[in-house]
Amino acid sequence: VNHTTYIKDQKRISQIERDNERLMENLAAIQRGPASVDCWNIDFQRSNKKNKKIMAITVENQALLKRITDCKPTYDRKKFEIEWQACKYLQGVLRFLLIQETLGHFFSFLE
Repeated sequence: VNHTTYIKDQKRISQIERDNERLMENLAAIQRGPASVDCWNIDFQRSNKKNKKIMAITVENQALLKRITDCKPTYDRKKFEIEWQACKYLQGVLRFLLIQETLGHFFSFLE
């Protein structure tokens, strides 16, 4: 029983040593070579692309907001107010004429 346990332990230890050797080789290659990221996680890549798109849209929206807030008005306020007063005056005149016409028909109906 001791002999089989000893053989199993030796196999396990040799496997661990092989794995450690492979890891050490990988670490040495990483340390020697240029820095790079090898992320093959598709969800991470997709979310990274989404974040880039969202950031680009946000930057565009900020630029549009700045353009809108920096715009000067294109109409003259005094001219707009004068036109509004004239329109208001014409509405009063039309209302008066309609009342006169209605009363004229009413009185002609009574005669």
